[in-house]
Amino acid sequence: MRRPHWSVGLLVAAAVLTCVHLVGAAVTSPLLPSAPVLVWAALLAYAVVAGWSAPGPVRSAMVAVPVAMGVPAVVDHTRRLLAEAGGYGWTGYSGTSGLASGWTSRWWELVPALGGCLALGVLVWRLPVPAGRSPTPGDRVVAAVCGAGFVAYLAYDLRHRWVAEDRWTPAGFVGTAAPVVLLAVVLLVLGLVLVVRCRARVVGVGAALLAVALAAAPWPVQWITDSWSGAGSGPRTGAYPGGGVGAPELVLPVHGPALVPLPEHTSLAVLPALVLAAQVVAVAVLLVGLGRGAGSRTRAHGAVRRRS
Repeated sequence: MRRPHWSVGLLVAAAVLTCVHLVGAAVTSPLLPSAPVLVWAALLAYAVVAGWSAPGPVRSAMVAVPVAMGVPAVVDHTRRLLAEAGGYGWTGYSGTSGLASGWTSRWWELVPALGGCLALGVLVWRLPVPAGRSPTPGDRVVAAVCGAGFVAYLAYDLRHRWVAEDRWTPAGFVGTAAPVVLLAVVLLVLGLVLVVRCRARVVGVGAALLAVALAAAPWPVQWITDSWSGAGSGPRTGAYPGGGVGAPELVLPVHGPALVPLPEHTSLAVLPALVLAAQVVAVAVLLVGLGRGAGSRTRAHGAVRRRS
């Protein structure tokens, strides 16, 4: 029996760091504030090791995914260090006007979806197409399940976010939802293409999971006016600063449907931690699928050379 490659330890390290972050979120005290950054560093190291024997474009795509996913974690961790602020940086505010999109002030939150789309585009372009291009029934089933699951979750997510906050304006909701939804749809479509065209089922499932995980993330929003209310209003709404001035970027996890089944006084830090865990699982599945493909091609090439 072949012993597992030592690179599996990098996946284990990513899983342990994710659990540490989840526990810290549950107890409302970060056990390791740099855990989100270290998670993506571990997956980046795995991508380098697992893709070592892959063609250059495929190896670059594998490395680009954890790099892009880690950008928001690095930016937020750096901002907290510079501001010498504790906690997770997730704060809910009570405003007196409607909600508008906050993507311009937190543009780095879109980098994971953009990087994922570019990486999957490279994979669609460079992964080999097996002989006999017609997809198998298994490929069709996998693609159908991934597509239906994504559509069902997206419909539930958008409906919940719309009804969860009565301060949305139609333009504000569409402007906030459009960037992340469009990028998630592109990510899903590229993943389905990998399934039906390249028969890369594991990679396609990882791409679909990543599309769902990115769509599930909290949205950056901001109040349309600079007027604020310092009054709090019950659980799950975070901290309320009194008499604030201006309209800084806001991320409101209270809009996330993942909070619905959680206990009444769940910390706001739990939702981004759960989203991070889902993203880690999706990226790990994606990278494992690509690594297995690269390893099988290397073994086949070596066997051909020995026979010749």
